[in-house]
Amino acid sequence: PDLKKKSIIRKISVQFLERLTLLFNFNNAIIINNPYIGAVGYLKLIIKLKKIPFLYNCRKFISNKKSILKRNFKLKKNGSESTLESIIKDLIPHQIPKCYLEDWDLLNDELSKINLPKSSLVIYTCSGVPSDEVFRLYIARKHMFGTKYCISQHGGVYGTMVVPPKAEFVEHRVADKWFSWGWQKKGFENVVPGLNLKNCTTSYVSKRSDGNLLISLPTLRYCPVRIVYNNHKEITSQIGKLISDLNNVPPNKIVVRVNPNQKKSDITRTISSSFKLSQTKKFWDEMSQSRLFVCLNNSTTVLEALSMNFPTVLIFTGAEALFREESKTYFKLLHEARILHFSYSSAVEHIDLIWNDIDNWWNEINLQDSRKKFCSNYSNANSGWDSLLANFIMSCK
Repeated sequence: PDLKKKSIIRKISVQFLERLTLLFNFNNAIIINNPYIGAVGYLKLIIKLKKIPFLYNCRKFISNKKSILKRNFKLKKNGSESTLESIIKDLIPHQIPKCYLEDWDLLNDELSKINLPKSSLVIYTCSGVPSDEVFRLYIARKHMFGTKYCISQHGGVYGTMVVPPKAEFVEHRVADKWFSWGWQKKGFENVVPGLNLKNCTTSYVSKRSDGNLLISLPTLRYCPVRIVYNNHKEITSQIGKLISDLNNVPPNKIVVRVNPNQKKSDITRTISSSFKLSQTKKFWDEMSQSRLFVCLNNSTTVLEALSMNFPTVLIFTGAEALFREESKTYFKLLHEARILHFSYSSAVEHIDLIWNDIDNWWNEINLQDSRKKFCSNYSNANSGWDSLLANFIMSCK
């Protein structure tokens, strides 16, 4: 009941803020969507912008389940296609999202019902837009008539994976400017080195000397055709072996955290009998009860933990250990500092060695120097984030 009440209050609050900020943004608006900075952060940003931006709240487009699929068209072939090209042309008509074909009129109707600025100078987004089809349509229309579209990086993996995630691939090609967490990209002048906004408004979390060993699991799914896939049976087997092989860490001090979106999944219910699972909703709540963080995949939590200078051990195996050429130097620094390990056996040996005196290892001068170099490029932190973000947004005009 309390969670439901909080959800209702939050929904009413964001709707009120959206309507209130619209009063200052009928024309030539600056539109901001979900940049991870919270209510206090918004106030700081408003002061730096010297303007009240329109605060857009993401919506969910519900398609018409009764609409009839109209996918009987085919892309024209000229006869010179390879077998792969021919297959792709056959598949494309079946891969176009329903909202752009059968529900196109419905999508336009939904957009017409929302009170959004009639004209806008800049649209700035961070997280949420990929799943908001209504707002994406608004952005596309305004961009066609001169509105600048700028995006902030909203998580890990960007700039480091051999094969870019689809979000990075698309965002770098549609954004007039793209605010990274510190890195640059060859051939993309619109990628501007920035900072990790997720950590900028987070209070420093110190480790507990008597705290837990927190193990963070990747999203568990079985899809072997993906370059990076996480078979839950393989992962849970490896975690089980890691826990059993640790000699100096008491089993009751080991907590496993699943992806928040999978807490109620069948997979989580299956592994709950084997491990002590985290019960907290927020990542930092669990970190505040821990002394060491162990992560099995290249993810946002890695960048958050390292940026906050929280003792961290990374175990990257298989495809997780394949890095983009320009990022290899930085991951090598983590490996040499014994933060990054490429096998479970190496990580187990190291965790056993440092468990009773983690500070002695973590505060090593060379380790801290390597961590800072890595973070300056992939998880940059800056106390003046509000000025930097405001300057980035205004530079897009």
